[in-house]
Amino acid sequence: FAALSFAGFASCLANKSFNIGTISSLKGYFQAIGVLFAIVWFNYTNADLRRFMTFLMWLTVIQLPFIFHQFFFLVPLRSTLDYASRGIVAIDIVSGTFGGLMSGGGRSIDLAILCLVGATYAGAAWRIGALSGVKASLVVVIALIPIAVAEVKIVFFLIPVAVYILMRDLARKYPVRFLLGIASSFVLLIAIAIGYALLPGAESQKPKSFAAYIDDTINYNVGSKGYGNAKLNRSTVYTFWFNENIVNFNGIHALVGYGPGATFTNSSLSEKSVANEKYRAVGIGLTGLSSVLWEFGLLG
Repeated sequence: FAALSFAGFASCLANKSFNIGTISSLKGYFQAIGVLFAIVWFNYTNADLRRFMTFLMWLTVIQLPFIFHQFFFLVPLRSTLDYASRGIVAIDIVSGTFGGLMSGGGRSIDLAILCLVGATYAGAAWRIGALSGVKASLVVVIALIPIAVAEVKIVFFLIPVAVYILMRDLARKYPVRFLLGIASSFVLLIAIAIGYALLPGAESQKPKSFAAYIDDTINYNVGSKGYGNAKLNRSTVYTFWFNENIVNFNGIHALVGYGPGATFTNSSLSEKSVANEKYRAVGIGLTGLSSVLWEFGLLG
């Protein structure tokens, strides 16, 4: 892991020899790399790990007051035609302590991942007798509240993963219990999906029914509809890159991209980025992988 991280850092520095740009754009990629190395190299004891996981569990719990403020006070302020016309989804501001912008979105994905980690740890602690059933259940319920109001669709994948991690040892010993656990997770996912369809927002952005919500979600993920006000969505962003850089062979840029920061659009450093100068409102940096392809090419 550490070797790959060093290799990634070295490749970004080398990329600068092909692409002229500001060195400060590297900050977005490596601002936490010291923490990553610490995770790899520190000699943790079991007690250290227990304290760390307990800290994450409590960090999950203290998200509630922030979530409630964002949901009941900030979401209504963003549920206007003006915000909707700029492609801003009101509920995206629900991001707990991870931060967000009234004129943009928030880091709700990070919030959802933290809450799932906290809930999974509470379940694991209950299974080994380190946490009572009542306390573990309370933590799980508290962890599910931010997930239920933040509209983070990646949880439809991550919740079954969390249940599997928590119950995988039961798959052979107690297959019926295991299957019941998996089934209950799908019931929970259906409930969350219905809740997402009912979340507040601008009238012009709200689906007319649950079926319309599902159709809309599919359309801007794997269909032809653009995400927000962008031309591309989470699937067409890749075919667009392929056509622009491989079909219409773009030489060195297909191989090494346009350099770190090429897909940035919302900072003072991005005025002359490729995303703003050549592909404004297209959405070439919509996903993490598409950003890597545009900034670091196939080698990246």
